[in-house]
Amino acid sequence: MSSEGQLIKKAKNGDIKAFESLIIDYQIYCYNIALGMLRSEEDAKDVSQEALIKVFKKLTTFNESADFSTWLYRIVVNSCLDYIKKRDKLRLVESDGEIDKNSSSGRDSVAEQVLLNELSDIVNRNLKKLKYEQRLPIILYDYLGLSYDDVAETLQIPLGTVKSRLKRGREKLRRLVVKDPLFSYSILDGEEVL
Repeated sequence: MSSEGQLIKKAKNGDIKAFESLIIDYQIYCYNIALGMLRSEEDAKDVSQEALIKVFKKLTTFNESADFSTWLYRIVVNSCLDYIKKRDKLRLVESDGEIDKNSSSGRDSVAEQVLLNELSDIVNRNLKKLKYEQRLPIILYDYLGLSYDDVAETLQIPLGTVKSRLKRGREKLRRLVVKDPLFSYSILDGEEVL
């Protein structure tokens, strides 16, 4: 039995130290999922903590033959969706508008970074207009980097459905962005960015 499996068994029997050891590697990832969905550091911190409390409370229902990380991530996603519904706001992908100080290339000028942030704002604003069914696969796959299989497991939908929702969602997002009054193909010196 793996060390994770042993920790799960102990945590299921009420061993809090085992639970803490089990989730320590998942805390940052849970927070990042919440941050990607809620786009607020404070909300992501609160919701990811609430989700981990739910994980502890529901741990006895976990089927040990299943993948723990997928089960945990599903609880985080559901917690985020519950939070969004309670607040009755579509705050899923708001941009904070800050310039990326950790740019991947030292050559990026401030002007290029500002333009990229503006484009990101346009995409994020239009992403909020998509239905949850199209938006969530895009966030999980494109923003958070989950595999198709992980998205399917997390959302509990067939793999083919993930792919079709991604395709339709991206097509709709592209149409929305191009129609956005703030979007222009000249935003990056005539480069088509979508």
